[in-house]
Amino acid sequence: MEPISSEVVEKTWQRIGVMDPQLAHELIGDLENTQPVIMEYLMAGSEELFNQAERELVIYLGIVIWQIMKDGFPPPPQVLFEDIEKAEAANLKMLEYLGSSTPGDFSRTVETVVVNYSQPQILRYVVEALFEFEEDEDVAGSDTKIRDDMKGIIFIVLKTIIDCLDR
Repeated sequence: MEPISSEVVEKTWQRIGVMDPQLAHELIGDLENTQPVIMEYLMAGSEELFNQAERELVIYLGIVIWQIMKDGFPPPPQVLFEDIEKAEAANLKMLEYLGSSTPGDFSRTVETVVVNYSQPQILRYVVEALFEFEEDEDVAGSDTKIRDDMKGIIFIVLKTIIDCLDR
């Protein structure tokens, strides 16, 4: 697939961000019908690992990624479980490497990954969304916050989706 421009990424993100909740619900159904393996992957990981805010963010960003990729050329392929397993294994190795970096190296490494990635604008969007997410301070409870130690796992889940749609 050709790299998707920052304009397409931004346009899609804004369109979904202001979407009527009913239309957003329809997008979930559309993803489930057209890419059931991706939807199952997003839901399965979300149930086991993440709190409510993290689940919502993963599913939201997964839908945005899928919508962005649908606008690419050629259209994304049908994703199979084997594709998810292979991409996730490669991404977990990358996470292990990033985890062994010093704090200064981590930022440089992430930037290098984004710049050299086949879909840099989409990956940049994911990184920005993860690190700029601000929880609602008026709502109490651990289920309303994106935990710092979960951002790496969320990144891997979302990068896995991009990898599979971009093959």
